[in-house]
Amino acid sequence: MKFRSLNEPKKIVIVNQAVNYLTIGFANEFIKDNWEVGLITGSIHSQGESLSSRVRVSLINRFSERSLLNKLCNWSIALVRSLHLLLVQYKGYHILYISNPPMIYWLSLFLREKFSIMIWDVYPDTLRIFNIQRTNLIYRFWRWINRIVFRKAERLLTIGTRISQSLEQYVDRSKITIVPLWSTFNKDHVVQDKENDFITEHSLSDKFVVQYSGNIGLTHDINVIFDLAQVLKDQTNVVFQIIGRGYRSMGIQNKIITGGFNNVHFLEFQSDDRFANSLSAADLGVVILDSRTAKGSVPSKTYNLMAFGKPILYIAAADSELYDYAHQYGNGKCYESSAIAEIASFIQRISTDEAYYNQLSRNSHCAADYFQRKNARVLVDQFN
Repeated sequence: MKFRSLNEPKKIVIVNQAVNYLTIGFANEFIKDNWEVGLITGSIHSQGESLSSRVRVSLINRFSERSLLNKLCNWSIALVRSLHLLLVQYKGYHILYISNPPMIYWLSLFLREKFSIMIWDVYPDTLRIFNIQRTNLIYRFWRWINRIVFRKAERLLTIGTRISQSLEQYVDRSKITIVPLWSTFNKDHVVQDKENDFITEHSLSDKFVVQYSGNIGLTHDINVIFDLAQVLKDQTNVVFQIIGRGYRSMGIQNKIITGGFNNVHFLEFQSDDRFANSLSAADLGVVILDSRTAKGSVPSKTYNLMAFGKPILYIAAADSELYDYAHQYGNGKCYESSAIAEIASFIQRISTDEAYYNQLSRNSHCAADYFQRKNARVLVDQFN
């Protein structure tokens, strides 16, 4: 039997096709503990924290935000390239899969190295957004792989209680560890109205801004924004702002024009140097998840809104992490997407009741205390 020397460095390789500040935080924490760290990725988006120069980076293809077919092709290439790197350059490393591509952990069916998995979105459950039913062959095959791979994994990590519950259909709850995420921002990044040229540029100084900012994919039913805009069209102080990119973004501008939505504005995704300005301009942040996938995902924009002390309108099912946030932290309200009248009433109240608005804002700041950069330590401590 071969034993590892006490002086031999601990080795880990993180596999994530699209790296952001969260993965960077994990990698940098491993470096602090003197691990030898590798990173297999297609892109690195730092957003406030730079990747340590001691991390060995191996590049694969970049993640694509296009159609499902394009994504499947893109993910397949990423799988092949990642497998090659793991076989050739990272023998003997512990592998930490972070779920992009969502099937990336399938590689451990062909590898002998020990591995762990960090799950941000639960698949195949999320495939229901494409109307893929549980009886579908792909869905059943994926579930079968989950049961095998999750039991084989040394550690199974995820970001919230509801997602953990979704994973219990595949593996015993005792094996799952919750690692809360965090925002790259804090209250010091908030740009005050008088100093915010984004507000001036878009004529928002006398408006109550209901803002959706982020990916506009299949799991984000942005049509609810238009339903609300129609109901509140006579509330001239309320404007809806949609900022982002993704599958659903293509038809938004046409809908604004053809539907005559003068109270809905669409902007392309903001650059990093403009993001704090745009988020600071929001009075009410909107987080949307389709009810078919709400239990298996948490949009990271949630934590940015908390960090900025923004009240939040959560549009999600009652079995979602977002619903729990609204009730646990009292920083907003959560509604099903069909509850248009109730949501409109909430917007009317929060836009006119300053005391109510300020209470929700304070609660959002308090909620942000639970989602800090120190949470990266929670993950790394599982390996020590």
